[in-house]
Amino acid sequence: MSLPDRPDCPDAITITDQIGLALTRIARGWRTKMDTRLSAMGLTQAKWVTLYHLAAVERPLMQCELASEIGIEGPTLVRLLDGLEKLDLIARLPSPHDRRGKMIHLTQTALPLLEEINRISADIKGGIFRDIPEAELAQCHAVLLKLQSNLGCPGPDCEEPSQGDCIERSPCEE
Repeated sequence: MSLPDRPDCPDAITITDQIGLALTRIARGWRTKMDTRLSAMGLTQAKWVTLYHLAAVERPLMQCELASEIGIEGPTLVRLLDGLEKLDLIARLPSPHDRRGKMIHLTQTALPLLEEINRISADIKGGIFRDIPEAELAQCHAVLLKLQSNLGCPGPDCEEPSQGDCIERSPCEE
């Protein structure tokens, strides 16, 4: 049931409340499905999310950019990257822009694993988006981009931060 926003009734659950709850449940459910399928490959959520983000941006990222992108603190990311580096899934190379910073690169070893992550993700998305017309998905996507913009979140059409912005905003922990 859909309820309109009702400023005259503060106890009513508004449509914006319902959307917020739905977004939270969808994100949690989607992550849980991914975790369940990828844990069989020995991947924790932290590992697959990190690899997935690195693959999605299609360029090496500064450690602080990656930490911001996946929503974890620098020291936590350092430990995570140590583990991925030991598995030869990523490499940390010096930044050409900042001698203190490291650029995170996916390795060739990561590519078959990413293909499997993408295959599983596509399978899950197929189930999630089944029976929803393309026009409704496009409209939903447009609304989500507006919400993302209203939150000040970076999006696909946003200008990438410069390396200096990254260092000034959130010093990279090495």
